[in-house]
Amino acid sequence: MDAAGRRQLIIFVFGAFAISWGSELPMILAPRAFPITSLRGLELLFLASISPSLMAVILTGAHDGVTGLRRMLAQVVRWRARPVYYVVALALPTGLSLLAQAAPGLWGAASPALFIPSPNPWAPTVSPPGEELGWRGYALPRLQSSFQALGASLVLGAIWALWHAPQWLIPGARITLFPLFFVRIIAESVFLTWLYNNTGRSLLIVILAHVGMNLSVVRLVPFGQGNLAGQSIYMLLFCAVAALIVWRTNRATLTRERRPPLSLVVDGGTGTDLAARDAYSA
Repeated sequence: MDAAGRRQLIIFVFGAFAISWGSELPMILAPRAFPITSLRGLELLFLASISPSLMAVILTGAHDGVTGLRRMLAQVVRWRARPVYYVVALALPTGLSLLAQAAPGLWGAASPALFIPSPNPWAPTVSPPGEELGWRGYALPRLQSSFQALGASLVLGAIWALWHAPQWLIPGARITLFPLFFVRIIAESVFLTWLYNNTGRSLLIVILAHVGMNLSVVRLVPFGQGNLAGQSIYMLLFCAVAALIVWRTNRATLTRERRPPLSLVVDGGTGTDLAARDAYSA
């Protein structure tokens, strides 16, 4: 990644954080004026939820124009992939969630409720496309031009987790669960990179997986009613999935191949796009 690419990536991260954290700050500092369940609170949560994709669209349009936007948005409708990836994207998060819910009963503890509504209605369906165009569609290809896929996943996972940090300071959230959340998000980042790289950069499949993860988390960690046992087990299960991916794939690509397929290379454009192409052809 050249200097221009690094600068674009830094602007993207700081912009996404500024929009998201700035939107959530009123709910932290003035919860009575901006309660999370009020219309104003929901509007702020909506803006925070779409900040990564919003920054990706702004920066891509500014640097690569209409061609770059078309190329990036094409990933959202890229549906041709082996059916197994759709099954894994949709079934794995729910399966892990159900297993995490049932596990406490094995030692006589109470299991969490099967479904608990979330105070953020945008989380299950709006947040995934609002995030993934930015995280996986914009940032990940640029990070993979400088790091191996595993390293890029870990870096992006840490950024992704910290981006969520203010949500854990909103009244009603259990900040003590944030360390478990942080580790789980990094494991989920490895999982989503694996999906992205093995499906020819299909953001559609990544978004479906993100929806599944959010729906699973709604059942386990609805802010104030988060279950420590369920959270811990769910985090460990996702870490096991990430470890299995790393063990069974090449760390450079998180696929079975050392060199990524051509569909992973960002064609044309400027800055990091050319850096990605040079890195993959080296």
